[in-house]
Amino acid sequence: MTIDPSTTGIILAGGLSRRMGYNKAKALLNGQTLLERAIERLVPQVETVLISSNEPLSIDYAHPQLRDSIGGHVGPLGGILTGLNWLEKNNRKCQWLLSVSVDTPFYPLDLYNQLSQYCQPPNKLIVAKSDHRLHPTCALWHTSLLEPLQHFLEQNHRRMMDFIKQQPSASVSFDCNPADPFSNINTQADLSIATALTHINTKSIKHQH
Repeated sequence: MTIDPSTTGIILAGGLSRRMGYNKAKALLNGQTLLERAIERLVPQVETVLISSNEPLSIDYAHPQLRDSIGGHVGPLGGILTGLNWLEKNNRKCQWLLSVSVDTPFYPLDLYNQLSQYCQPPNKLIVAKSDHRLHPTCALWHTSLLEPLQHFLEQNHRRMMDFIKQQPSASVSFDCNPADPFSNINTQADLSIATALTHINTKSIKHQH
């Protein structure tokens, strides 16, 4: 797999995890934390990996750990904004930020390769899709979205889909056989179900506008 130096990855692990009762990033799936699994799947796909987390992690991972650059627990968009801000300060040559969610342990190993096929004007956002549903936490974000996203959040808007609808975007559908690669873990029951699943390596099946 070719790693594109114009892309940085960010793992969104800054949620409050209310239904789980503890930080989901630390939940164990087959002896591996969800964060460790997310890192393992993302490292081969991008040049740099960032971790968005609003609380200190007990393990010192060899990747930058970032607190939200905007206060108030604004949700996943806060992590995206923080990642784009980091790129503005540290790597202006990077044009795209690939986001994944820490509670989506089976996200595709070819996620970047499939989404990046549509990294062309006018698209500024390419979002993963499965079973007719968009998964905005698993997406490619162009660095030019920094200012509009900052403005969006400063106006007290929070919904990812509301922001996405305002941007030129595309989506890529992924196969759900044998299971949805974007199913996420919110509860202990979800974690038990995920433990029973085998390794998933999905391929995109079609492009959706």
